[in-house]
Amino acid sequence: AAYVYADQAGTLYLEQSRDSSTWRVTATQAVTAGNSYAIQTPIIGRYVRARYVNGATAQGAFDLNTSIIF
Repeated sequence: AAYVYADQAGTLYLEQSRDSSTWRVTATQAVTAGNSYAIQTPIIGRYVRARYVNGATAQGAFDLNTSIIF
């Protein structure tokens, strides 16, 4: 699972990999400025990461948290 707060728009991605080399996107969430979002996906890979891609404007306030729920 991943939680994000961003004061500027962007996209949150959850990605998974079997080998830490080839990554697959397993969930995405468009983020509008000034809002919080949480997404989750079943764990199917050995490695998991969250990635945030900024829009055109630099962030002033940003918070990204992840957790694995078994």
